[in-house]
Amino acid sequence: MPVTHSNPAEIAQILETLSETQLCFQTMVETHQEDFLRKKAPDGGWSVAQNLAHLLACAEVWGDSIYAMLVIDTPTLENIHPRKWQKVARYQTLTCSQMIRKFSIDRQLLLDTLGKMLPKDWDRNAKIGNRLHTIFSQARRMAHHEAGHCDQVKELIAQLS
Repeated sequence: MPVTHSNPAEIAQILETLSETQLCFQTMVETHQEDFLRKKAPDGGWSVAQNLAHLLACAEVWGDSIYAMLVIDTPTLENIHPRKWQKVARYQTLTCSQMIRKFSIDRQLLLDTLGKMLPKDWDRNAKIGNRLHTIFSQARRMAHHEAGHCDQVKELIAQLS
């Protein structure tokens, strides 16, 4: 079961990480050409563009669950897999600039929303699939996941350069 009770220090760290990962990917997109960002990893892993499409889908799916928890008391939500949503949304057809623009706009809206919440709101919850999640656990999940991908992509760019 995810952590359901938040504290101010953890909330501040989550907000900082969510802001930093958005800037991390924005910088990568702004400093590299599209063809470079679409190069596959030497080990056959995802390109920067594929990582960005994946993160965009994760942020959208998990962010939507956060918004649902804010407006509905303990909603029951379908457990939508971000990779499936990524295919449905066809993010791979967008340029990296288009993806980062959408990611940045969505992220700013999420950060504005999270930043204005009362401490007790972080404990609002939803049943997603068969598990109970809170706004705190979803935001923390998003932050940890994105930070890992940011580190991974920094290593990929170093390998490709």
